[in-house]
Amino acid sequence: MDITDMTMRDYFAAKAMHAEVITSCSDATPEAADALIDAGARAGRTAMEQIAFTAYEMADANMLKARQEA
Repeated sequence: MDITDMTMRDYFAAKAMHAEVITSCSDATPEAADALIDAGARAGRTAMEQIAFTAYEMADANMLKARQEA
C-alpha cells in the first residue's frame, strides 16, 4: 500500500495517532503514558499497537461520523 491508497479513515487515524503520541510522550503528562500502557496491556497489545488501535477508534467514532453529519 502506498500513499495513494490512503483512505479518509486512514488519514483521520494518522492525525489522531499523531495527537496521541504527542500527548502520551509529553513529560507534562506522564499519567497519559501510563494509561496508554495499561489499556494496551489489558487488551493484549503493546503501547504502539494500542496507539494505532485508539487512532482508528477515534477516526471511526468521531471524525467519520462528524463528516457524515456535515
